[in-house]
Amino acid sequence: MVPAEIFVPHKLLTPAYAQSKLFEVDFDAEALSEEQLAQAIADALGETIPELICKAVHFTGKLHAVELFKKCQEVERNGGMLTQNRNRRRTPGGVFMQLFNESTDVGEQQKKEMYKFGAEKQRQSGRFPKWWDKRKEQKEKREAEKRQLNQPETPDIIKDSELPRSNELIKPELNVPSGSMEDIPQDG
Repeated sequence: MVPAEIFVPHKLLTPAYAQSKLFEVDFDAEALSEEQLAQAIADALGETIPELICKAVHFTGKLHAVELFKKCQEVERNGGMLTQNRNRRRTPGGVFMQLFNESTDVGEQQKKEMYKFGAEKQRQSGRFPKWWDKRKEQKEKREAEKRQLNQPETPDIIKDSELPRSNELIKPELNVPSGSMEDIPQDG
């Protein structure tokens, strides 16, 4: 259970969002099209970026999306879910997306695609976390350092005098088998 003093900032929810509405909604997946269901779930969750929910519903299918929504309702009834850094509660849409990410019924490739899509939508909406770009830069720097560590050290300039001479590399002795050429098997 999330402590009562930790709240969801209202700026992350649509003005029409009401927790009571979230708890009252029950969807019939068979009666609605995928698009209608996705929009209805996004509205009930107070999601400011409904395209995220629409894409999640598309990936999971209508029946599984309704199951995720019911789990989301249960989490919210029990006080909600904290964000990863534990600074605040997730929005109901954030809870839905976390449940989507934890679902074993969703493929890893779909989860990655969803993450990229969500990040782009949040960036476009201005809700993208300020720390994200810094974290991305740090990750790229670490990867560059790793690549550099894996490369053999080579001096920038090699002087001609440091290079070996051909007579040092090639041995004057040839290992020719004793006997005549007739002893060597011929192809053919």
